[in-house]
Amino acid sequence: MYRIIVADDEMIECIVLEHIIQNNLKNQIELVSSVQDGVSLLKAVEEQKPDIAIVDINMPGLNGLDAIEILKMKNLNLKIIIHTAYSEFSYAQKALQLGASDYLVKPNLKEEIIESIKKICCTLDDERQMREAHAKNKAAAQSLYELSADKWLMSLFLEHPDTECYEILRRYCPTITYGGIFTSWKIKEGESLPEQTLRDIYSSLKEKLRSFCDTICLMYKDLFYCFLIPGEKIKNGNVHDWILALIDCLYREWEKSSIFFLVGVSLWKEEDNFISGIYEARLALQHRDQPGVFFFQFKDTPKEISSFQRPLKEARLLLDGKTEECIRQMRESFSSLALPAHLSAEEILLSSKIRGAVYLLQLREELTAISRETIRKTFEFWKDFQLIETFDDLLSWIEVGIQSLSPFDSQKNVSENPYIANACSYIMENYTRDLPLEEVSDAIGISSFYFSRLLKHEKHTTFVEMLTDIRIQKAMLLLSEDQKSIREIGAVIGYPNQSYFYKVFKKTTGLSLGDVRKYLA
Repeated sequence: MYRIIVADDEMIECIVLEHIIQNNLKNQIELVSSVQDGVSLLKAVEEQKPDIAIVDINMPGLNGLDAIEILKMKNLNLKIIIHTAYSEFSYAQKALQLGASDYLVKPNLKEEIIESIKKICCTLDDERQMREAHAKNKAAAQSLYELSADKWLMSLFLEHPDTECYEILRRYCPTITYGGIFTSWKIKEGESLPEQTLRDIYSSLKEKLRSFCDTICLMYKDLFYCFLIPGEKIKNGNVHDWILALIDCLYREWEKSSIFFLVGVSLWKEEDNFISGIYEARLALQHRDQPGVFFFQFKDTPKEISSFQRPLKEARLLLDGKTEECIRQMRESFSSLALPAHLSAEEILLSSKIRGAVYLLQLREELTAISRETIRKTFEFWKDFQLIETFDDLLSWIEVGIQSLSPFDSQKNVSENPYIANACSYIMENYTRDLPLEEVSDAIGISSFYFSRLLKHEKHTTFVEMLTDIRIQKAMLLLSEDQKSIREIGAVIGYPNQSYFYKVFKKTTGLSLGDVRKYLA
């Protein structure tokens, strides 16, 4: 039901119009008390908020057209019917310019008035439906955004970025393409709060942060992770001062409630290194027990636990037939690592494993460069690598790798099937593109069926596993060079889908790309 007001300086006109409306539209229209001048109309509209106004032009004080102009300036969604004795075109033209829905000239039939009101009611119905549909779509879009944001941020924790969710976020928050800052928020230790209270604080924090910039938040255990997306202007400006000003503003509000935060802040992160942002924000809070803002510094991160040079010396030892001396040199290097005090035993082993894999891959590269001959791998690189559980296991694994690379080592498997060796060489030269089994088998001169049988029988592997093994070896080398983004590295080695690259790398090596980049940074 819509509300209607009549404005006419003649009381009898108001009575007649109200009578027509009440008798013919009583189930559709609710009458608001009529007025006799423009000023009273403005006041009544503000107080009674009618949907439709029937207005005479000639009223004392403030005429109808002037009153309409003022109402439109207030941007009210009020539908207006001009009801006047003036039939001049200029009046009608101005009324329509001001947004009047209809222009009726006195005297007129009641059917005209009823038809005009019904038509406006239909318009109001359509507009209401459009607003409701818009509100539903907006709510659905917001719900999709929130769901995608939560899922995407959690996927960063799991180190398998959800590219589908990220594309949805880009659609609703285009500024995410410029990157942003990861922050971790922790309430001062010793303050034991119920879980619901923590969630209420988290919701309030999210709301306040979103008044400054686009924000994606996630509560995980006792930490609030918030990815702040301030846009290109902040990215190219003073990020440090901006984040300090933002947090200082929030601090002043929370102090009133006696709640004090420790806040960890990452470096600026873009889409190729979002995972490290989560890590940096968390690491910035390590060993902190007093409220404050703590910025991640490179010196805080457990980088590689030794600054190895490329193993050129070891490559020359191998080519000179001095395999045992090369192994001794390797063991001395790995056994004399300068270990940061804050690293756990698990972190030390993880960092050493990553460096050990890079060491062997770089050694093979140096051998190839010096001898000008492709050095094929002759042992299961990643399968054996995933079995390493101790530091001694690692040294033994590297030793086996050195022996397999040595041109003179007596333990090297010289009877390797030439078809498999040739296939390995062909894959190493063509792994960057789509490489089907049939192409490789044709290149080495046997059927794809026979080639698959050979791999299964002699190497206990498949063609796909062999191709993946070689691709991931190259990825590890590219990661150690730190010249390309993870997205670029994936594309170079044949995995343009970043999410799939993360999954394949983790499954093949047992390592996450985030850890590898972290310890080789």
